[in-house]
Amino acid sequence: MTSAPLPLLAALARLYQWGAAARGALAAKRAESSPIPVVSIGNLCFGGAGKTPAAAWMIDQLAARGRRPALLSRGYGGTRAAEPLLVARSGEILVPASASGDEPQLIARATKAHVVVVARRRIEAARLAAREGADVAVLDDGFQHRALRRALDVVLLDAAWSPRARAASPADLLREGPRALRRAGAILLAGAPEELGAGHDGPLRADEVPAPIAALFAGAAAPPLFFAARRRPTTLTLERAAADDGPATNAPGAKPALVPGEAVPAAVLEGKLILAVSGVARPERFAASLRALGAIVAAHVVVPDHHAYDAADAATIRRRAEETSAALVVTTAKDAVRWPAGAPAPAVLREEFLVRGGDALVDLALARCTAEQAAAAGAPK
Repeated sequence: MTSAPLPLLAALARLYQWGAAARGALAAKRAESSPIPVVSIGNLCFGGAGKTPAAAWMIDQLAARGRRPALLSRGYGGTRAAEPLLVARSGEILVPASASGDEPQLIARATKAHVVVVARRRIEAARLAAREGADVAVLDDGFQHRALRRALDVVLLDAAWSPRARAASPADLLREGPRALRRAGAILLAGAPEELGAGHDGPLRADEVPAPIAALFAGAAAPPLFFAARRRPTTLTLERAAADDGPATNAPGAKPALVPGEAVPAAVLEGKLILAVSGVARPERFAASLRALGAIVAAHVVVPDHHAYDAADAATIRRRAEETSAALVVTTAKDAVRWPAGAPAPAVLREEFLVRGGDALVDLALARCTAEQAAAAGAPK
């Protein structure tokens, strides 16, 4: 199927923005309060900003401060029969990725979340999380979900973004107009160069914020705090085969290079011929990360974001691995949770989410949560 041309998608996106602004304003007037304070992680674009890695980072940071964080998600792509759905409790996975959706499953497996809960009405997820003992909630992809009040809105924005820049792909199109960023309490400049913010451990100084972005807040009474964020590949782990049909292997016919379950530095990819497989919003970034590590990408099997892999996909992956004589089939951590039975066991590239001045951001989140709880305690019953 041929996708719609980008100018048409841009026009449709503008209509979507107008509708989203109207719906959001109405939802904000009717917003419900959660029994536990909520920190929202969101963005302005349709995909690929790194919201889920940022949510995972925030959960682990809150857990390190002695809190019991819950992850609240819509659970996009999940086929659950009832809501809200408890995905995980204290590290125990209770449902498969097919029910929860891939991103909640990934966070449930990779973080110290007290609970992970999915529901279309996130207020229901928050109530269940509170009953399960959580004392703070992280709302994944929550900037536009204004029906749930939050203590803090953290928004990811590409450090190179400019209001004059043309969208290069559908993932670059905006869900809301840029002025919506004024609702944010903190902005993470994603993909920031390593040197941005070097020399201090707090938010970026005013002169460090890119001019096109800073201009959006000219005259704002309370502009957000800015932080530099980036992702860095760290390790490669060979998964066990999805099908229960024997030990894990690398690509068919290739000499095994990794021990199943053993994490090794991502640098082992240098010089290796690989088949890349991804179902993410920005597959080109995944391929670029592999090439930056020195991998030779023989081919890249790309499926839609949140794609439910099936037997046909498994056959395609196996065939392409054989055709390319790839030494490894490499995929993302997000794809690994829905990897199809019958496909070669993948080597999973894992990344670290880095925030310069991250302690200050967590301090801000906890201060906002404490203030919200104090205000709720003093409100008339």
